[in-house]
Amino acid sequence: MVDGATGRIVTTQPIGMGVDATEFDPGRGLVYFSTGEGTMSVFHQDSPDKYTLVESVKTQAGARTMAIDRRTGRAFLSVAEFGPRPNPAPGNPRPRPAMIPGTFSVLVFGE
Repeated sequence: MVDGATGRIVTTQPIGMGVDATEFDPGRGLVYFSTGEGTMSVFHQDSPDKYTLVESVKTQAGARTMAIDRRTGRAFLSVAEFGPRPNPAPGNPRPRPAMIPGTFSVLVFGE
C-alpha cells in the first residue's frame, strides 16, 4: 500500500504475481487486488497504516480485470480461456495466447 499524498510505502502484502487491478471500497474499508494467476486478495484497512488479510479468493487463471460495486460489495472479474502461447519473436519476446472464442465470462464474488 502506498500513501497517495506522499508516495510513502505504508506496507507490503503477499498478493501473488501479475497484479492487474486494485480497487478500494472506502465504505467497507476493503482493498481488493486481482492477479492473473487466479487469486483475488481482499484486505481490511484497520487504520491508515495497518491492513489485515480478510480473504484470498481462488478465481481463475487470467481473471485480472476487476470492478467493485460499492453499493453491494460484489466484485466482478472478466475471464476467458486461452489457447497455446505463441513462440517468442523479435520485438515480441512474451506473446500472449489468443482467447478461445465463446469462452468469455464474468466471475461474480460477493460478501
